[in-house]
Amino acid sequence: MVLGRKLRQKQAGNENSPVQSPTPGCDVRKNFGVQCEQADEVSTAYAEMHRDPYLILLKSMETFPPTSAPINPVDEEKIKTVFAEKKAGVNDAKEKAILKEFKTSQPTLLPLKLEWTFGINRHVPFINLTSARHSSIFYSAGQTAVLYSYDETDSKQEAAQILLEGLSRQITCIATTKNGRWMAAGDTGSDYSAIVWDQKDALPLRMYSQPNGKEAYGLTSICFSPDMRFLAMLSSGPRQVLTIFEWLVDKKGKNDGQDVPLVYYQLSQQEDMHSQLSFSPLDQSILMSCSQSGVVLYKWNMTQSAGQVRICIPNIQKVPNSMVLGKLTRAVFVDVSTYFVIGTMNGTIALFQKRTSHKKVLAFEKYAEIVKVYKVVDKGSVTALTSLNGMIVVGDSLGNVNFYDCNFLLLYTCSNIGFGSINNISFSRIRAHKELAINFANKALFLSEFLIGTSSGHIVKVRTTGDDVYETKLVREEPPDAVIACAVHPNAYRLLIGSSDGLLRMWDYKHKSILVQRRFPLDSKEDLLSKDITSLAFDPTGIYVACGFATGALRLLKAVDLSDEPNGHFADSFAKILFIEFADDGTKLATADGEGVICLYRNNTQDWNKTWVYVGCHQSHTGAVLNLAFVREVGVEKDRLFTLGLDGCLVEYDLDQSADGDLLIQYREMIDSEDQPFAFALYPPISKESFLITSNNKYKLRLWNVTTKLCRKTVNGPLQGSPVMGMTALPLREGNSSRYLLWRNADCVGLMALPLDGNPYRYCSRRVHPLGITCMKPSPSGRFVFTAGGPEAIVNMWSLHPEILDASLEASKDSLIPFFDLLEGGMDGELYKRLEQYFVYLQLKMQGLETREARVVQDVLPLQELPNLFCALSYYPSEQEKKNIMQEIKYSQYAETGLLVDQVDVPTALKTFVNHRPIWGIQYPDLIKAFAKFGFEELRTCIKPPQLVQILKGIGESMSEEEAVNTLSVLTNLRPPLADWEGVGAERDFFRPGTTLPKEFTVKDVIEEVFGFETTDAFYGPPDNSL
Repeated sequence: MVLGRKLRQKQAGNENSPVQSPTPGCDVRKNFGVQCEQADEVSTAYAEMHRDPYLILLKSMETFPPTSAPINPVDEEKIKTVFAEKKAGVNDAKEKAILKEFKTSQPTLLPLKLEWTFGINRHVPFINLTSARHSSIFYSAGQTAVLYSYDETDSKQEAAQILLEGLSRQITCIATTKNGRWMAAGDTGSDYSAIVWDQKDALPLRMYSQPNGKEAYGLTSICFSPDMRFLAMLSSGPRQVLTIFEWLVDKKGKNDGQDVPLVYYQLSQQEDMHSQLSFSPLDQSILMSCSQSGVVLYKWNMTQSAGQVRICIPNIQKVPNSMVLGKLTRAVFVDVSTYFVIGTMNGTIALFQKRTSHKKVLAFEKYAEIVKVYKVVDKGSVTALTSLNGMIVVGDSLGNVNFYDCNFLLLYTCSNIGFGSINNISFSRIRAHKELAINFANKALFLSEFLIGTSSGHIVKVRTTGDDVYETKLVREEPPDAVIACAVHPNAYRLLIGSSDGLLRMWDYKHKSILVQRRFPLDSKEDLLSKDITSLAFDPTGIYVACGFATGALRLLKAVDLSDEPNGHFADSFAKILFIEFADDGTKLATADGEGVICLYRNNTQDWNKTWVYVGCHQSHTGAVLNLAFVREVGVEKDRLFTLGLDGCLVEYDLDQSADGDLLIQYREMIDSEDQPFAFALYPPISKESFLITSNNKYKLRLWNVTTKLCRKTVNGPLQGSPVMGMTALPLREGNSSRYLLWRNADCVGLMALPLDGNPYRYCSRRVHPLGITCMKPSPSGRFVFTAGGPEAIVNMWSLHPEILDASLEASKDSLIPFFDLLEGGMDGELYKRLEQYFVYLQLKMQGLETREARVVQDVLPLQELPNLFCALSYYPSEQEKKNIMQEIKYSQYAETGLLVDQVDVPTALKTFVNHRPIWGIQYPDLIKAFAKFGFEELRTCIKPPQLVQILKGIGESMSEEEAVNTLSVLTNLRPPLADWEGVGAERDFFRPGTTLPKEFTVKDVIEEVFGFETTDAFYGPPDNSL
C-alpha cells in the first residue's frame, strides 16, 4: 500500500512529462537497430520516472530480503540503539581495515551476510553481458542471482560479484533486458516469487509473490519484451499459466495488493512441461514456448486491458521429406525475420515461417508452418540454439558450434571445441559484432566472440578468426556434479572444495582465485564411486589434508599441492566416509562411515616414509554416524574420542589400549531412547565442566556431561524449518569474549549465543541452500562460514556478525518475556495462572490440606514436587524425563559453588516447563505410531482390555498391574467385566457401579474415547466408511 501510494504521487507529479511509452506492435523491420536504441532511451527514462519510490524504501538491505531476514522478535529501534552503543566502543580504524581487506560492506541487521558464491547452476543458462569496457556474466547460484565481472587481459585482477538476493528457493530462470540494465529471476516452490533488479545499484525494483497464481509451483521461464516494457512469466505445475506484466508501472490489485498482470492465460493440460519462453523480436505481441513434444505460439492483444490470448500449435509431424524430428530440445526466434527454429534430440533443426495468403487473412491458429528441415549432427543431439543477426547458431552434444543462414547454408563452424556437450551459447547483448551479414562467401571477414557453457561445467570464450579457425579461452570451470565436502585451512586463507566428480580445488578465499586443483580418476570403469569425494579435513598444522571417498577409501594429501602423502592411501571402510576428525594436537585421525564403522589412525613420527599408520576399527553403531569428536576436558592433556549414531548410542573409545587393528570401546549407552538424535558436537568450554551437545527430532537440545554421561540440560532448539542437523563451535573472535555455536538444519544456517537457556532470542538463522546443506565449516578467525549446497554444486561464503544477535539478546536480557511468549496466552493467559495456583497449592498440600496451623506460602517449592506440578499442567514426563529434570536443577550450580539445589522458584519452574514439554504437544499421529509399535497398525484393529494392561506392564517404562488398572479407571471411570479381568487386583470400589468396559475396542476408540483426543480430518489408514 505504501509503495502504491508513493508511486501514484510520483505519477501525479510527472503527468505532464513529455516521455511517452513506445507504440505497441510497431513495425521495426525497416530500421531495427534505430528502433532498439529509441526503445532503450524511452524505457530508461520511463524506469527513472517510476523507480524513486522503491529506492526510498529499499535503499538499505536492512529490510530486504523479507524471506531471508533473521527471525528477530525484538523491536528494531531497540536493536539499533543497543547496536549503536556497542559499536561506540569498537576501534573504527581496525574495523575499516578488516572490511577493506575482504571487501565486505558494513554489517546491517543480518547476522549472516553473503559475501561470495563459488559455483554456477549450470541447469539455468547464463547470459553474457560483456561490453567494450568490461566482461561480465549473469547467472544463478542456488537462490542467488549473480553478476560476475572479470578481466580478460589481466589474470591477476580480482574478479567481482554483485549478489542479487531476495529469492528464498532455487532459481529456475533468469532474464535481462536488451541493454542489460535490468535483470530478473524466478524461483520454484509453492511460495515462489520473481524479482527485477537494477544493475546500476543492485537494488530490487519489483518483487512478485506468486505472480502466476497460488496453484502454480514455481516458474520455468521468464523474459523481457524487446522494448523492455513487458515482463512475461511461465509457471510450472500440472496446469501451466502464462502472465505478462507491465513491470515499469505499479498496478496493484484492490484485494491483495499484488500487481495485476495484463495477461493471465492458462495452458491446456499437457504431458510435457513448457519452458524457454521468449518474445518475437519483431512483434512483441507474439511469444513462444517449447516442450519436448511441441511448440506453442501466443498472441495477446496489447490494446485491451483484458489481455485476450490466442494460440498457435504448429504441426511438427507434417515434415518435408518424411523426416522424423523426435523430441524437441530448443526453440528460438530468428531475429530480424519472421522465422523461428527448433532443435531436436536426434540432431535435426527445423525452420518455421509465418504462413501467408493472398486471398484472405489467416487466423493466428494457422500462423506457422515448417519450411525446411536439416540434419546438423549425425550421432548426437542439438543441445544449444540461438540467433544472431539473422543467423542460426547451433551447438550440439559433440562439442561443435555451427553458424547457418535461413536456407541452412553452413556459414562458419567451430568444430570439436573440446569441453564436452554444448549446453548454452550466449553472445554479448551490447557489443557491436563484426559478422558479415550480406556476403558469407568470404569467411576471412567473419569475426565474432561468444561464450559457451558445457555439460562438464566449463564456461569458455570462443573467438572466431576467419576460415573456420577459432580461439578458445577458459573463463570458468565449475564442478558439474554435487559438492558434498569442503574444509578451511587453519592458518591461511585457503578453502578446499571437493565434488562428486572427483574434482578437488584449493581456493584463496581472500583474493577469490584458484591456487591448485586435482581431479581423481576412476579406479575402474565399474566403480563409479571411487572418485566421489564425501568428506575433507585439514590437520591442525595445515600440512596434511584428509580426503574421504564414497567407496570408503581415505587419502592423506599434502596441502601445498594436493599430491599424495607417501603410503597415505587407506581402504579400511566399506561405506562412504561421512566424517573426518583430527585431534587437537594432530597426532590422531578418526573417520566415520555410513554403516557405523569408526577407524582410528596415528601420526607415525618414527618413519618419515610412512607418516600415518592404521590403528584399528570397530562397527560401533547399527546405522550411520551423526558425528565424531575428540574431547579434551578442562585441565586434562588427554584426548578422548566420542561418537553418536542414528541408533541413539553414545560411544567412547579406549585410545590408549587400541592397537593391532582393534579399536576398543570404553563406554557405550543409549542416551536418548524416546527421540531420534539428529546432531552431535562438542560444546565450547564456557564453564568448568565439559559437555557434549545433541539435538533430536523433537527440536530439543541437550547437554551431556563428558565425565558422568548425565543429561545436564534440556532446552528448546531453533524452530526455523527442520530440527538442528549439524553444530560446530564458532572460534573465538578477536575483541569478543562471547561464545557462539554455529548450527544448521536442512536448508538454514544460524548462530546460537551461549550459554543456552531456551530463550528464542539467542537464535537467528537464514536460508542458505534451498536444496539442502551438506557441509558447514567456519573460518579459523570466526568471521566467515562456508556452506556447501550438495546438488546445487554451490559453496557460499558468509560473513558473520554476531553483534546483531548480541543486540537482540541485550534488549531481552534478564527477562521472562521470551518464555511467557512460549506459553499459550502469554503472561496473562490461563496456563500461567494455573502454574502460579498449582505452585501455591502444592505447598498447601505438603503442609496438610486439613491442618489448622498457620499457612506459610513461600516463593520456592521442593524440587521433588516439580514433576507433580508439570503433571497438573498437562505435561506428563516419563520416568527418564523426570530424572533429567531433577538432575538438571540439582546440579545446576554445583560446578561453580559445590552446592546442590533442592528448591525451585516460579521463574525456574516456568523455564524448565517450557523447555522440557513437547513443543508441538502430543499429536494424533504420534499415538497411531505408538500403537503401531505394539503391533496394532490400523485404527480399526481390535484390542481387549487385558491386552492393553499387558502392554502397559511389559513394554517401555513398565507399569505395575495396579498402576495400569488405576490409570484406565481414571481415564474411563468404568468397571471392567470380572470374567475378563481375572487376577487383576483393581480397587473395585473406585468404578462406577452398573457400568462396564466393552470386551474389546478399536485403536480409534482408545485414542478418542479413552485418551480423549479429538480429530475430524486426520485419518492415517485405509478408507473405512464406518469410522
